[in-house]
Order: sequence, then C-alpha cells, then structure tokens
Amino acid sequence: MLSRKSGLSPKKLQLGFKLLYSKTVNEYVRQLKLEVSRDYLKNTDLTISEIVYLIGIKSRSYFSKIFSEAYGILPTEYRRHLKCGESINSIVNSMPQGHIRVYIQVIIIIVFI
Repeated sequence: MLSRKSGLSPKKLQLGFKLLYSKTVNEYVRQLKLEVSRDYLKNTDLTISEIVYLIGIKSRSYFSKIFSEAYGILPTEYRRHLKCGESINSIVNSMPQGHIRVYIQVIIIIVFI
C-alpha cells in the first residue's frame, strides 16, 4: 500500500527507505510502534493487551519479546518501575536513544500498514 501511495515500486521504496533511514520499512514501523507503546505504558492505564491491539501487533508474547529486545526490559517490568516511582531517567538510560518522532508520522505509517 505504501508503494502505491508513493508511486514507487515496492523494491524502489524499500531501497530508498533503507538509504534514508538505515533500516527497512518494517523495522522502522516496528520501532515506531514500540515508541508509541512505551508512551502508552507510561501515560495510560491501558492493559498490555489493549496497547498491543492499539499499536497493531497481533500477539502479546511477540510484543513482549520485541519490547524486551529493544529496551532491555519487559513491558510489565517497565510499567511496574514507573508505578513504583523509579526515575524515568534510570529506566530510559538503559534504552537505545532514538531521534524524536512526530506522532503524525506514526499514525500515517500505522494506518498504511
């Protein structure tokens, strides 16, 4: 669908995207979904299952796996640390730092996947 919207072939879209962002479209979208999920965990009382559904991942166990791989902590542990009042800086310091995303980008990409 992205290739249709952009007017590029899927192969050209993937190659151009990889050149610009040093990752595939799927890797980029996964990263954005994880960033959104981290915000939901921090700022809402939604259950992990509700968050998984909202970000468009089909399996809660897969979500936990990729969240843990990306941030070095399970989503349930991340939320527990936040609720216990642990400094967000001490949690985030162990997480890879990404550049700031505009939520409009996230929504557009999630809608088109």
